[in-house]
Amino acid sequence: MKDVDLAIEQGEELGVPMWVSQAVRLVLKHGVFQGRAQQDMSRIVQIIEDGTRKS
Repeated sequence: MKDVDLAIEQGEELGVPMWVSQAVRLVLKHGVFQGRAQQDMSRIVQIIEDGTRKS
């Protein structure tokens, strides 16, 4: 999270659009909310896949 937040902050300071990074931040925050904060970032696709499944 910290690295993504820093990238977005740096982009904003430089006037660079950071749409993809902002979307990644939302997905990561959703994962943290689900209790996945300690998982490796490479498992981000599982957060997205889980979001597409119907309960």
